[in-house]
Amino acid sequence: MIFVLRVLLIAVSLLIDTSRFLELPFVGARPMVFIAIVVCFSLRAGALTGGAWGFSSGLALGVFFADARVGAMTLGGLLAGCVPAYIKGGLFWRNWAGQAALGAVGCLLFEGMVMGFSSLRGEFSVGPVVGLARLTVDSVLTGALTPLVFILLNRMETRN
Repeated sequence: MIFVLRVLLIAVSLLIDTSRFLELPFVGARPMVFIAIVVCFSLRAGALTGGAWGFSSGLALGVFFADARVGAMTLGGLLAGCVPAYIKGGLFWRNWAGQAALGAVGCLLFEGMVMGFSSLRGEFSVGPVVGLARLTVDSVLTGALTPLVFILLNRMETRN
């Protein structure tokens, strides 16, 4: 039952991310909801679980929405799911500040991978300063969302 709830949560978050529902009006930045969820899975269950959810989420995001950067999204999702589990030992990840920091790291890994792949293919639509500013704001917003998702997952798993 919890697996089905997790799949539905990831599916809804992917739809929110692709619809740009949470995008800030003038900056164009938005929190990556599925990265926050993947980081929380990684913190709770380990790098293998987080990496599997990140890999499958990146693959779904690239394949189902017909994006040419499917490889970068898959690798970025894998990194966003695995790396926070390895660096959580150096942070107090049980409080909100550590969770926010790990959420920002996960977003930096995912967005950085997609941005690097786009720049290598010559598809970078904005300048490097604007792209790095948007990457920074995306990471801060995702980091701010991660503790809220962590609380949501705790409540969801304790009730079932």
